[in-house]
Amino acid sequence: AFDAYIHLLKAFAAKFPGNALTGFQATCIGLFALQIGNFRLKPTHSIALSFFEGFLRFCLSFYGEWNCHYRQYAIDLSMGGRFLERMNTSWRSELYFMCAEESMRTRPDERMNVAHSLDPALVCLEAWALLDRAFVGDMALPTPGRAAASAPAAIVSPGSGVVASAAADVGVAVGAAAPGPAAAIRAIA
Repeated sequence: AFDAYIHLLKAFAAKFPGNALTGFQATCIGLFALQIGNFRLKPTHSIALSFFEGFLRFCLSFYGEWNCHYRQYAIDLSMGGRFLERMNTSWRSELYFMCAEESMRTRPDERMNVAHSLDPALVCLEAWALLDRAFVGDMALPTPGRAAASAPAAIVSPGSGVVASAAADVGVAVGAAAPGPAAAIRAIA
């Protein structure tokens, strides 16, 4: 199931021009969505497809400027996944492996922002379009740009060493059953 999920993430990223969303960036965001529990297992979906729908919903909410969004928070894949205060607002979006950065004593201005080339507006729009095509009937999708999601339970200042408990579900709530995996795979293509 996990291999299929990673394959779906990379197929989604392959649709983007240039480096608007790379396969590595999609994989990192996909891992974060799993870490914070942003998915719902459904009897009508494979595990991989349930994970992928959660990833798309996370992208829709986080990159769609709802209450908890990329302009306010950075993503940290360390310590089970958490949100951090933004460190450098010159980037459109930020994603770090903060434990690795801190263990190597990397200066804040030299930290590797995995999401340096990510285009938040395009990621949100493509996530919304794919959810609309592949998960039709699951629920009414909000239009990108309208506030509708909850903020994380806790935010961590970089270097504080405090583990944040991220929102259990940053994405929009999931409704009834949707079509099977074949529809999602066809919609990506």
